[in-house]
Amino acid sequence: MSVETERDVTRARRQRGAPELAPRWRAEVDDYVVDARWSRDGALVALACGEGQVVLLDGATGELRHRLGGHARGALAVAWSTPADGRSEGALPHGVLATAGQDGYARLWNPVTGDCLAELDAAGVAPPVVGGAARHFVPWVEHLAWSPEGDRLATAAGRQVRLWDTAGRLVRRHPAFGATVSALAWRSRPGDSAGARLTAAGYGGAEIYAAEGGAAGVLSVPAVDADGVAIVERHLAWRGSFLTMAWSPDGRVLAAGMQESAIHIWVTLTATEAAERRAAGQTPIPTPRAPGLPPNDGEAAFDNLEMSGYPTKVRELAWSGDGRLLATGGGVSLTVWSFEGKGPANTRPLQMGGPSAGHVLPVSDVAFHPSALVLASGGEDGQLLLWNLVRSTKKPVAGALLPGAVTRVAWHPRDRTVLGAHASGAVAAWEAPR
Repeated sequence: MSVETERDVTRARRQRGAPELAPRWRAEVDDYVVDARWSRDGALVALACGEGQVVLLDGATGELRHRLGGHARGALAVAWSTPADGRSEGALPHGVLATAGQDGYARLWNPVTGDCLAELDAAGVAPPVVGGAARHFVPWVEHLAWSPEGDRLATAAGRQVRLWDTAGRLVRRHPAFGATVSALAWRSRPGDSAGARLTAAGYGGAEIYAAEGGAAGVLSVPAVDADGVAIVERHLAWRGSFLTMAWSPDGRVLAAGMQESAIHIWVTLTATEAAERRAAGQTPIPTPRAPGLPPNDGEAAFDNLEMSGYPTKVRELAWSGDGRLLATGGGVSLTVWSFEGKGPANTRPLQMGGPSAGHVLPVSDVAFHPSALVLASGGEDGQLLLWNLVRSTKKPVAGALLPGAVTRVAWHPRDRTVLGAHASGAVAAWEAPR
């Protein structure tokens, strides 16, 4: 942190007067922390590090559990499956840990023993060495996403999207995306018997793939073509570069952060809503379904809007647990859009923070508490700030200072503990004030 930035941070912290958070624990890994995630039961924390190692910490104390072999050249992402419920033979109590890296592979790990369970050739370039010579180019595996049920893992490497089971077996391939895949997300809708649908995004929009099937795993028509490749159920086209995306908790709204300093929103319309839009001269985006697929909970079309004017590209998105609010980065201030009523169209968002009361360098990550309207933000200035949107939106209610740029903030799934990781290799957990 430069002397000038440190001076600006000190001034902002003095002006806002928010209390300093006392850490529950701290840990040092001596490596750039690229990604950090709690297990879904909160018992463990997994860290993906820049030099390739994957570190497992005790979620209650921060003590080291395992240093895993990780990935040659660098680890890029970690993701946890749903923990065992005691009914599945051989299932792991904290879930399966998936990791991804620059070597073109994803790996599955037993978090209790630290053993590697499977290597997944996510880039489709096996074997790693051909004719005694190493591969010259390997697409990085940059994105992982477990299905809501925790029985399927999606991986993205370059333009390739693949789906695996918990044993590391390839379940299905997906058609090559038109550009490098920049985000993966699962869409789950209440009452949709077909099950969750995987979505991939990149330059040119997003693709929603047909679901595998409901609880019985059976559809009236196949979800793959004659070659075993997943069918694209809908293509949400838009000319622009998507950097990140997130479905609202009810699966009705898809939000995407843009390279072009904007966010793009797709909203599901029922047949009645689509007819009302057409009658008013507002034509929804045509998003025809693949022929023969079963209906998706009355879904007829998608409407869209774009909110521009951000100072920088938008890489940070977070939905509140109730789906009413969407928080974004894209500058030194936090922007919060409301989806209550008719949604954010033609409304002004809530702006929080800025150099006088928050971050003095751009926001680097945001995360809502799972069940409360408390937002955590991390910044390139090393600050981790907590905002209580019920109590006050003018200044944070608490904060902490890390010695380097914050790379990840994440909430414990079951309590008020928030995790912060930063570029110099330190990780800490704090308890949010009530």
